[in-house]
Amino acid sequence: MWRSRFVDFSGIRTEWDYADAPPQSVPAYLNQPPYRYDWEMFKQQQETAYLSRICGEIGAIAPGAPIQLVTDETLFETGKAMWRIDPEAEARIMSIMGSTAAASSQNNGRLSVSFPLPSMYVELQRSIAPDKPVFATDLQLRFDAGLYAGGRYGFVRTLLCEAAIRGANAVALHAGVGAHSIFDLSASPFAYPECLEAAGVASLDLNRLADTLSAMQEAPAEIALLWSLSSKIYKEGAPYLESLTNAYEGCSYFGLKVRFITEQQCVENGLEGIRLLILPDTPCILEPAYKEIVRFVEAGGALIRPVRPTIYQERGITRHIMLEQTSKTILVDSGGGVKDYLHAVDVAYAQGFLEKHPHLVNELGYPFDGVVSRAVNVNGVEYLYVANLRNAPLQAGLADGAVSGFDVLNEEPVSFPLLLEPLYPRLIRFDELPESQPSATEEEASAQASSKTASESGVSSSRE
Repeated sequence: MWRSRFVDFSGIRTEWDYADAPPQSVPAYLNQPPYRYDWEMFKQQQETAYLSRICGEIGAIAPGAPIQLVTDETLFETGKAMWRIDPEAEARIMSIMGSTAAASSQNNGRLSVSFPLPSMYVELQRSIAPDKPVFATDLQLRFDAGLYAGGRYGFVRTLLCEAAIRGANAVALHAGVGAHSIFDLSASPFAYPECLEAAGVASLDLNRLADTLSAMQEAPAEIALLWSLSSKIYKEGAPYLESLTNAYEGCSYFGLKVRFITEQQCVENGLEGIRLLILPDTPCILEPAYKEIVRFVEAGGALIRPVRPTIYQERGITRHIMLEQTSKTILVDSGGGVKDYLHAVDVAYAQGFLEKHPHLVNELGYPFDGVVSRAVNVNGVEYLYVANLRNAPLQAGLADGAVSGFDVLNEEPVSFPLLLEPLYPRLIRFDELPESQPSATEEEASAQASSKTASESGVSSSRE
């Protein structure tokens, strides 16, 4: 019984016993971190056992049939830990990782498309289950009323390219709210010819480049973000989930591949292959996972974390082992935003903590926000995916790469500096650098690292 998990049984009740009770009658212990953690984990176990039983029954009726549980991106909303199964538990029993999501053509006035969702959810599922297909089975498109035809075309094409780059193996677009059948397009984005064209063109392009995209999806990531179920339960996900979203968005703008790593993955495999670990504002971490993180830092791993340390175990009890600050520790404000994490990764790169890859920079040599990119080496050839999510075009330079190449997505040659139009995704295959003209010398890299101070980037790097 789940009650055996608690020290004191005196008057113990579950939150189900107080579902309709006034707040003042609910015992205080129901909101205490140790109780919340044990209760949520118990519910997770029950949900997982129920789904496992259903999957077993389906398997007996239809042997070999793939099974998929479709969930939505409310996973990243505070207060949602108690309403859904954790994706790591889902991955253990499902054949396919599935999700539904919604994307808007007007996010917050700064960007022209929703970001980092739904891309972030696809990335999480790919990180948790790298050996299973990831399907975005019901992607809903929401247009701003004043969006022009070219904007709708770019919006649809960019969303589909984003999903493929982040790890989706298949995407199904929602037919439209209120549609009664597949032939009813009155409430569908496909009522617009430009949307139908964009979906068709993107599908042809992505399938034409399937081998390259698969290699990009399977390429290892040097940067990892901690996915902490403990912090998601603690205080219903505040401030962890907002900080995690900011950190992921900032990393996506720098251009290196990033993945999520769960607490259980830390325990089972350590942080093998990771050169930079990012801890967002994470108040609680599973104790065995925390010990692995300590070992990673002590072994010379680079770490980005808030000034406020992670002081609690998974049940909200104060821990006694704390992370040491090393010469590879980069601190951000505890309430750090997207740009704070973007510049923190830039500092880690400039300090030589990460491998050199081509990435976009402005005229001062700093990365852009609002422009997603991802550099991946495929069979010795450098590729760079780029999509300007801003509402206006911008001029981009390139660091640590050849100045020319070929855009295999749009089938046209490119050279830097390059004008990036909004919602015009590119996948650039770079020309080989001449041996006599390296992309960056050790002296240039050292000078760049020393010029980026904490005051310029909004972060601080502790040094021995």
